[in-house]
Amino acid sequence: VSLCVANTHIFWNPVFDYLKFRQAQHVLKKIEQFNTNKVIHSGFFFIIDFYQKKKQKNPVILCGDFNSEPTSALYQY
Repeated sequence: VSLCVANTHIFWNPVFDYLKFRQAQHVLKKIEQFNTNKVIHSGFFFIIDFYQKKKQKNPVILCGDFNSEPTSALYQY
């Protein structure tokens, strides 16, 4: 079994919620690409046993500094 551990640091400024949202979407897209074997390696990921071919999606741990309030669109997403 492979494990995807992704870490991110989302932009800080509260005025730019749309940018934070797009950054989060980008990270999630890269995770999905990894899980469907569309990419072998990306700078976003620390990959354990990425050589193993698999039929199911990998477990994902997504962590980081999202710089968002609980009422923000990013947090709700």
